[in-house]
Amino acid sequence: MSYYYRVKKKRFKKEGKEKEQYFAVGKSIRLVELEEIAKEIGSRSIAKDSTIVPVIMELSKIMVERLSSGYHIKFNGIGIFGISITSKGFDKPTDITPKEVKFSKITFRPDPKIVKKLKQIHYEKEPPIPQNIITKKK
Repeated sequence: MSYYYRVKKKRFKKEGKEKEQYFAVGKSIRLVELEEIAKEIGSRSIAKDSTIVPVIMELSKIMVERLSSGYHIKFNGIGIFGISITSKGFDKPTDITPKEVKFSKITFRPDPKIVKKLKQIHYEKEPPIPQNIITKKK
């Protein structure tokens, strides 16, 4: 199986000069929903997909509770989730109060085994769209 990519032109400034270059951009096949993942887990284990979905939904709630309390969450074979916070810069450390601190993003550090496997992906350029196919215009 291959991972498809497209070629896109991007404009950016480098050393004060505007520049255009072409880059590879990943092409997602489609979005996989929780129910489909649950069915696949159900077909590979003794658990039924009807019990997997509620368990994962509860996991989502527990993750929010733990992350918002300052915990990192480790799933063996998957990776570690955490949160990143930010604030504006201040001249004195005493100026940083709790109201100045904001949530920035969820962080994820993948398990090294996943990284090793993903580094072995085979890439292929996305095939061109056939001429007689009608597609949506932007």
